[in-house]
Amino acid sequence: MTYANLLRSPVRLAAPAVAFVLVCLGSPPAVMGQSAGAEAQKLQAEALKLNERGAALTVSGQFAAAGALLRQSYALLEEAHLNGTAVAGSVLTNVGLVLERSHEYADARENYDRATELITKELGENCEEFAALLTDSAILSLDTGDYADAVDKGRHAYRIEQNIQSENTTRAAFTLNNLGLALYELGRYAEAEPLFSKAIAIQNANPADPLSETAQPLHNLAANEKEIGRLEAAKQHDTEALKLIQNRPGRDPLTHVAILSNLSVVLAEQRDFKAARSLSQQALDLCARTLGVDDPSYAATLSHAASLDARQHRYKKAIEGFRRVLDMDESQLGPMHPRVAADLSNLAVQLYYEKHYEEATGLFIRAKAIEEKSYGLESRKTAQTWHDLAEVYHASKQVDKSADAMGRAIRAFEASGDKDDPTLGVWLEGYARLLKVQQRYSESEAAEVRSMGIKVHNALRAESSSAAVTAVR
Repeated sequence: MTYANLLRSPVRLAAPAVAFVLVCLGSPPAVMGQSAGAEAQKLQAEALKLNERGAALTVSGQFAAAGALLRQSYALLEEAHLNGTAVAGSVLTNVGLVLERSHEYADARENYDRATELITKELGENCEEFAALLTDSAILSLDTGDYADAVDKGRHAYRIEQNIQSENTTRAAFTLNNLGLALYELGRYAEAEPLFSKAIAIQNANPADPLSETAQPLHNLAANEKEIGRLEAAKQHDTEALKLIQNRPGRDPLTHVAILSNLSVVLAEQRDFKAARSLSQQALDLCARTLGVDDPSYAATLSHAASLDARQHRYKKAIEGFRRVLDMDESQLGPMHPRVAADLSNLAVQLYYEKHYEEATGLFIRAKAIEEKSYGLESRKTAQTWHDLAEVYHASKQVDKSADAMGRAIRAFEASGDKDDPTLGVWLEGYARLLKVQQRYSESEAAEVRSMGIKVHNALRAESSSAAVTAVR
């Protein structure tokens, strides 16, 4: 007995926009001393000017030039014997950010650790400088695939901002945006959505602030909406974000690339392939020109291009594209990064459609191992891979393995969130059919009952929502 193939391509998004916080101490502590005091003050003032110039270059993506200025700034503080102060900590935070954006992750972590020591020793933890440091350090955790750590640091940073009553500033909006992004990466879309929305509201309320950047959380909200199937809302928000970013050319190429890529996927899912391919090519060209073909964002953008081939059933071409993306990400990020798991799954899906079941099985198993380490045994992403593996086993007539994998998928899905999610209902229906093949009739009936219950629940919820909208009108 067969059941409908439910496999969906888990194509990941090109890196959603990350908002980073640059630390620029406006009123540095006075330098104490006798005759050397005036000279030290002068060196400190010069160092802070270099720090601000380096910060500005970082915003525009000129990381090499920014790093040079920031290192000069730190050298001046060393000359003034101020390299053990919170001021030096702020400069090291910015150096760490440049290193992180340049993918020198170990050196970035070392700078963040030293900055933490200096800032907390002089100012304590309950200060704006430490909150900013936590926000930037969370970005490093995002880039290295440690999403749970990014969530912890983001929450810690926002608690500080609440304590010092700066929760409505643009810096707090950056914290909320990045915290939402970490939750998004963990598949916790319902938790991420209000954070993006709040970040947008804060940015819109502070238009005069030069740090204000509404395009980033607006795009991330669109990416989140795309994942839960709200395609029209995703299209609207990414279109708004694109207009904002185009009005500030060169300001944030990473966000610009991400918007174009995500919008291309939304249009492809709406079957507008011509427009989708145009945007995808624009994203590839912009990424190559501004970030370079060695940047991880380029691999993510290539993944989008391959996904367009997959959606148009050009599986052989999609396989070539996803193999290239996998090679790039394994080389740049390492074999156990969560993005590599997504690449493995994307490639496995296309191999499944080409009936290369043995290779697809091996790739899904590898992806699952990475996801279990990165997200845990009971995450929605791990559940999806178990489900896809069940499909491959079923297609290759391994019914017992298929039933076992589907059961694991359902248990992981239930543990990860909404037990009335429509997807779970569909999975349960397929699971019931598998159980019948194994003559496990009582279990099959129980799965059918649960599936029907979910369908009824969602039908009633939809009817209730429709009635509420009618009443409001």
